[in-house]
Formats: sequence, C-alpha cells, structure tokens
Amino acid sequence: GRVDIGKKLTETLNAGEKSTLTDRELQIQRVITYGSTEREFAIQLLATSAMGMDIESMKLADIISKGLTSNDWMSTQTTAWSMMSIGTFVTKNGQATNLNFSCEGNGESININSKTKRTIWRKQWNNPKTNEVSVNNKTKGPLHIRVVSSGISSGKGIKAAHNVLEIKATYFDSKNNIIDISQIKQGADLTSEIDIKNTTSEPIYNIMLTNPVASGFEIRPNGGLNSTGDIEYEDVRDDRIDTFIAVLHPGKTATVRARLNATYGGIYLVPSVRCAAMYDDKQAGNTESKSVHIN
Repeated sequence: GRVDIGKKLTETLNAGEKSTLTDRELQIQRVITYGSTEREFAIQLLATSAMGMDIESMKLADIISKGLTSNDWMSTQTTAWSMMSIGTFVTKNGQATNLNFSCEGNGESININSKTKRTIWRKQWNNPKTNEVSVNNKTKGPLHIRVVSSGISSGKGIKAAHNVLEIKATYFDSKNNIIDISQIKQGADLTSEIDIKNTTSEPIYNIMLTNPVASGFEIRPNGGLNSTGDIEYEDVRDDRIDTFIAVLHPGKTATVRARLNATYGGIYLVPSVRCAAMYDDKQAGNTESKSVHIN
C-alpha cells in the first residue's frame, strides 16, 4: 500500500487525546461500540506496525502491554484488539530464543533447555502438596511466568458486598409475607425477589444477574409473576436463573422475581446471588451465602 499517504493521515492522530464529544456523548458512543482508549491505541499500533514506524510502535506497545498486565478490567473488544496488535508487533520485531530455565514445584525439580525455538512451556500439577513454585531463568532475555490456580469454590462463607450495584434478596411465602430462608417446611411454595439498585449518577449497561437456588429447591413456572426493569432476556435452568438487564438508570431499581418450591428435605447451601456489568466487572454486587433447613 501507500505508506506515505498512511503516514500523512496518521501523523496528527493521538488515541489518548481528549475527544471532541462531550463526556456524555462519548460514554453513549463507547457503550454502543464497546470502544475504549486502550482499543484505540491497539488499532493505532496495527497501523504503525504496518507502516514500519518502529519508534511509534514501540511506545504504543509499551502502553498496551502495561494495560494487559495490569489488574484493570478490559472488555472483550479491548482485550482482543490489544492482543492482536501486540501479536502483530512481536511477530514483526520480536526474536525467539531457546528456553533455558529450572523450575521447582510440588516437590519436583524440572530443568528445561530446549534445542528448538520453543517459546511456551506448560506444566500442570493436580492436587499439589504446596502452593509454592520457584523458577531460575537462564534464558537470554526475560522469561514471563504465569501461575494459574483453579478449582471449584464451596460457595460457603461469602459475605455480602456491593460496588456501584446494590443487591438484596427477599423471600415471601404463598401469602406474600416475608419469611426467614433458614427454616422452611418441605413442600412449601415461596417467591424469591432480587432487587438490584444503581447507586451512581450514571446509567449502567449490560448487567447480568445470576440467581442460583439451593439444591433442595425446584424452580417453578412464574405464572404471571412480574419482574420490573429493563429486562431483555431470562434463562431459567434447573439450578439457577440468569437475567440480562439492558440498562439500569441512575438511582433506579430492577426487581427480578421467581417462584420456588422447597421440594427435598435436608440442609442445603443457599448460594450467593451476584450481578455485574458484563463489560466492567468493577460494577458489581452480591448477597451473602446462607444455609436453609427444609424439614
């Protein structure tokens, strides 16, 4: 292509400069397009890499890599564009070297000295005896290490919390009286009512509410039971109800109701109910987990 024309078109661009739109207009535009300043940097990096602008590309790659390695949350759009642009930049400018390092974990010592240009190495320990891993880097250059611990949470002892989104769970009997969820007679019908409130002065978009029910309950057809709010989709499953709320305006509350039946006797965990903005999990809230005795 015409690199000279591309450079002329981009020489005055700055993805980080203030938009000519108002803050409100910019927020609406980014909600619609899932845009962000970081995504704009990534698109700019793809352009500078294609035009051979190495100095500009290096600066942008540094900004994007810091964003990817930070604890800040990124939307799927921003993450995808950032990784694609960094991958393009590294492919064009990076240099692979043989891996050479030693690793100790779970009582096992491992020495890696690959004779090929292998750049990724993985090791998995199931049910490790310790949670400590040590690595000695002998590679000619930085060695990036990622340790992932995974498992299934018991769901017990979760405390109520809210950040921007305030969530409350209330339960009613068949006569619409508020009841204590800890003790319920077997066979009793009840209604769960989940209130989600936006405590900010700005609308929150694309909220997902997950309402898991205790194993001793069965979810019944709602039968005219109405929820309130801008609810666009509800997925009723055997063990939970997932609800999608398109937008929750400032200071407003959405209410999601469901009919339940205390079907099976025993003591069960009542899981935490959680809601979060799908593209910014800092806007979230959850109820505490409890136990229920069905007798």
